[in-house]
Amino acid sequence: MFSNWFSGDECGRYCTSRHKQRMDQIGSRLLELRYANDVIRQHLHEWLRFSQHLEERGLLLPATGTDAVRQYLARRTSKTSASRSRVLRASVRIFLETDERGQFRRRVGSPPLTPAWFAPILTPYLQFVHTHRGLAAKTARKYIQKLFGIRPVLGGRWHHRTRPDYATAHSRVLREC
Repeated sequence: MFSNWFSGDECGRYCTSRHKQRMDQIGSRLLELRYANDVIRQHLHEWLRFSQHLEERGLLLPATGTDAVRQYLARRTSKTSASRSRVLRASVRIFLETDERGQFRRRVGSPPLTPAWFAPILTPYLQFVHTHRGLAAKTARKYIQKLFGIRPVLGGRWHHRTRPDYATAHSRVLREC
């Protein structure tokens, strides 16, 4: 389906790849989502490189966080810009996480919230780091917000798991840091 998007030897490798059907399916999905042709071309070329990496090692589709994937990404992203590294990681993530219908998350999922029992440990640690290691108060506020899923809203109240509105929010938790 996308053989005309490759040239020379890459076209032959694409046509004989074990993962050609998967690349076609995901590429078609990207076309439906109206991704730019250049972006799709970049993804296709990266998927071909990654599928060759898997075939050389005799691997099927591994999970995203396995050592084989980490090693491949470390090798591919070394000496590249930050934006290029993000594109490469996104490309491999899309290739691995796509389901049988061609569906994938458009963004990386966020980690789960820190459990409430961790608060008594974290607060003194952040105060220690703030006092003895020079952690900025702004950085401590970011840790608290991210770890506990607490988001400020207008009026100074705090809610869990709501859309953030940082413009006029104040909190006792933030003032303590």
